[in-house]
Amino acid sequence: MSYDYPPPPPQKKPRGCLFYGCLFSVILLIVGIIAIVGTAYFGYRYAVNTVKEYTQTTPVKLPPATLPEPERVALRERFKAFKEALDAEKATEPIILTADDLNALIDDNPDFKGRAHVEIEGEKIKGDISFPLSLIPIAPKELASRYLNGSATFRASLQNGALVVLIDSIETMGKPLPKEFVKAIEKENIVAKATDDPASRSVLNKLESLVVKDGKIILTPRPPAKPAETPPAPAGDAAKDAAPKDAAPKDADGTAKPKDAPAPKDVPSAAPG
Repeated sequence: MSYDYPPPPPQKKPRGCLFYGCLFSVILLIVGIIAIVGTAYFGYRYAVNTVKEYTQTTPVKLPPATLPEPERVALRERFKAFKEALDAEKATEPIILTADDLNALIDDNPDFKGRAHVEIEGEKIKGDISFPLSLIPIAPKELASRYLNGSATFRASLQNGALVVLIDSIETMGKPLPKEFVKAIEKENIVAKATDDPASRSVLNKLESLVVKDGKIILTPRPPAKPAETPPAPAGDAAKDAAPKDAAPKDADGTAKPKDAPAPKDVPSAAPG
């Protein structure tokens, strides 16, 4: 069975770093799941109508970032120093980020400023979004004037060098998504594609762990590889043992004797006169 709906345009990655790519994946997932699963089950028109049911024509005002400017400057410097140490493979301390730190980073990015806000509750991250569908590549033109106003709670970790983000719950306009949509994402790593590029893999391969704990995200770098050690020079008896076994013998004055030199003959003493 086929459906008459337009193919999605090529996906445009948001500018920014790994953090913003993951945030964009969460937003894209909510709309994408409704559109793709809804189309597969019920057809294109149902999917469009369902998206309309779970979106609005106006954005929602989200809490502003509250980190003072001096602390923002310090945060940018910390982030810059951490990234430079990773790139140079130098030893550095873990970087610890609070929800205020994350919201300041969001506020610094024009693609997400005023459109996303996060909180960290224990070991889980909660994100609130108010995002125009016009910026989502898979959204049909008839949905371009609508906004996705919702929230998601998820868990994040680093497993075998890969970032894994699992959704615990999703709500839009204060109500959960239908069960058929939730089943499609229960065990799905929602950032698998967003982090499957050389730049993201390069960063992730330099991290030892990512832990969400006590309302903070802790990024721990891998220790730098130790340089190969040069073995110490032999000394004492070890030097004798290390000397070549076929080395030429020496005279008492240290002069090397020729190899296989004939033994000196006895010289007859002079006869008495």
